[in-house]
Amino acid sequence: MASNTRRVVTWLALISSSIVMLSIALFKVFWLLMGTLALDNGPIPRIYAINLIQAPAYLASAATAWKWPWVAESVAGLTLIAIFTKIIPPPVFPYERYLSYEYAFIIAANVAFLAGMSLRRIKMKSV
Repeated sequence: MASNTRRVVTWLALISSSIVMLSIALFKVFWLLMGTLALDNGPIPRIYAINLIQAPAYLASAATAWKWPWVAESVAGLTLIAIFTKIIPPPVFPYERYLSYEYAFIIAANVAFLAGMSLRRIKMKSV
């Protein structure tokens, strides 16, 4: 009984973290599309170039979190490194909460990784 409860909770954590990662990825794509439509002719700002890389990486992470949770974990690690090294610029007024999406993605990727590893351990114990 405890094994079934643990399996259900682990699957719920994996599903919810995948939904969070997918919604953040779709938000990034929407933000990128709307920002690109609003740009005039000229150089692309740095944050758009960063989101051109992040949006597909986030989508790939959310799509592969079921089978390969280490992909989401590696993208989350690279995002955290980009925040620490200020490749992703620190937020300024009026966008103080801009990095909250990155932090939510990092947490969701960690939950997906831990849930995926837990499910593999449960499967190995049952064999």
